[in-house]
Amino acid sequence: MKPEPQILVHVGLHKCGSTWLQKEIFCRPDYGFTAPWGAMSHRAVTEFVALDPLCFDPAITRAKFDDALRDGPADAPVAVISHEALSSRPHHGMYYAPGVADRLHQTFPQAKVLLIFREQASIIYSLYGEHIRNGGRHSFAQFIGTGNEPPGWTALCRLSFFEYDRLLQMYQDVFGAEHVLRPAA
Repeated sequence: MKPEPQILVHVGLHKCGSTWLQKEIFCRPDYGFTAPWGAMSHRAVTEFVALDPLCFDPAITRAKFDDALRDGPADAPVAVISHEALSSRPHHGMYYAPGVADRLHQTFPQAKVLLIFREQASIIYSLYGEHIRNGGRHSFAQFIGTGNEPPGWTALCRLSFFEYDRLLQMYQDVFGAEHVLRPAA
C-alpha cells in the first residue's frame, strides 16, 4: 500500500511560470512529485471552477482524486494539483477565487497551497497580450478600465485583483497561514 502523499495545490496565477512548473517539476517523481490529474490539472478546473457550485460534493471529488492517485504510476511524497485557472481568470473578467478556495479546502483540508506572483505591471501587460492573441478587441484602457465606467459595468481585468496581499490573506484564512507556501518577501 502506498503511503498517503502530501497534497500540494498550486493555484497559479496566470503568467507566473505555471506552465514551466507543470512541465518541468510537478510531473517528476524523481523530484518527489506526482500529478494524478496531469501536470496541468484540467480536471481540477472541472471539479472546482467549471461546476455548478450547488452540485459540489467534496467526498465525491476527493474519491475521484484518490482513484487517480491510486492508479498513477508514481510513488511520490507530494501529489500536485496545478492549474492557473484555480486563482481566477482576470483576462476573461472571471473572479471566483474565494469559492474555489473553499471547495479546495473542503476536499483537501490538510493540503499545502502554493501561490506565485509576478510584478503587477508586467503581468497585466502579459495578460492583455494573451487577450489580444485570443481575439479580444478591447483597447488597453478598456481592458483595465478607465475609472469612468457606468453603474453596473466594470473593467474586464480589474486592477484590484493584483493586490496580491488580499488573495494571500484569503488563502491563509481558509487553509491556515502554516499551509500557504509563497516566495519569501
